[in-house]
Amino acid sequence: MSNKADIDPEVVILGIANHVARLEGLDGQVARLDIVGLTSTPVSPIYPWDLSAWHLVLAVRVGTSFNRTVQITAPSGRPTFSASITAESVGQTDGWWETMALPLQAPELVIAFEPGEYVVTGLDDHCSYHLGYLHFRYVVVPALTIEQVRAIDSNPTAPSAITMRLGSTSNERALLICAATERSRAEAEILQGAVWYQDLPDEYAHSDDEPSISLKYLRQNMHALLLAGDALRPDGRVQMSALWSPAHLSAVLEAFVALLDSRPPEEDVQAFIASNLFLLCPYGAHQIFLKPPVLNIYRADFGILNSKNELVLIEIERPGMVLFRADGARSAKLETAFNQVRSWDEEIVRYREAVLRGISGCPLDVARVRFSVVAGRTRRGQSAFVARTRSDLGPLYDFQTYDELLLNIASIIRHANLLGPYSDR
Repeated sequence: MSNKADIDPEVVILGIANHVARLEGLDGQVARLDIVGLTSTPVSPIYPWDLSAWHLVLAVRVGTSFNRTVQITAPSGRPTFSASITAESVGQTDGWWETMALPLQAPELVIAFEPGEYVVTGLDDHCSYHLGYLHFRYVVVPALTIEQVRAIDSNPTAPSAITMRLGSTSNERALLICAATERSRAEAEILQGAVWYQDLPDEYAHSDDEPSISLKYLRQNMHALLLAGDALRPDGRVQMSALWSPAHLSAVLEAFVALLDSRPPEEDVQAFIASNLFLLCPYGAHQIFLKPPVLNIYRADFGILNSKNELVLIEIERPGMVLFRADGARSAKLETAFNQVRSWDEEIVRYREAVLRGISGCPLDVARVRFSVVAGRTRRGQSAFVARTRSDLGPLYDFQTYDELLLNIASIIRHANLLGPYSDR
């Protein structure tokens, strides 16, 4: 085999992608790749990082006969991945190049053990080609804030603790690591031999024959898995202990219905929601703020920073509020609630940065601020009035009754197969 060439005439590396699907053409013959998240600089807060859900994306010249073994090598020199491609596996096309995606899967898990510059090489019977680099980057995730912990607790599928195993179950040196929003939530895992992630040593080795793995990234960042769910799965699937049982979720929903039926003051409803934050799960919270101020003039009942980086300020009104008059016009009480959030909007338009700075933990770069009013119950014959009200309010304002909120909560929980003996009413 000759020395390494600068350029492979047949293969070009494009990067790795976390989603690849083959789309059939209208004629059923031509297929295209739907590629999402293509990058040559993948970023992770967690190393070791399981790459088995990712694909290596290449551009391959067709019309010639060739074969290659594509290899990825870590900065330490540790082999990471190897797979063979041939002209036949690429197929035929009218163009000069065809995009192909190799699943990063092998007999063993494909692991990025460390951040740094990974070398991609192509080998054939005659030459070794330099295909390019993958620059794996490491990002530090700050300690969880109380606003993030509340958001985790608002997720019906939230974990009480997560555990990760390094090494096989048959390996007596296997290391079980756990993390949670607070150490007390992982006591059961610790009693079963798991190591609290912040107590990890510097290194770990599966055996005397294997190179050591740095644990400093897990020690600093394993709590990121509480935010990422199962998206990051280093060295095997992360196991999660459920925070909420189906029976608990159903019991809280039943108690919430009973509270609403008693026509309580809004303060009682606000307190119940604050104690059972999963009742806010329809808002998709990444952070939850309690009683966020709007300058020194107003206070919303809850603030939600969602996945779209929108801040949603929520006004909780009485369940017993009369919403509409007989002719479908909004009641004075409901109009007062809408005027309240319009007043918040006016202050934010005039003093946006000052308002955001006044909400502790809220980022200043929110995409937009929206407003939500929850009030009253759904009454027979009023569905058209509710729909018309939503239409009149515009895109920045949302309105729902408590019965609609309950239906949304139950739908989310049922979709996650966590709904116990609760019946929609």
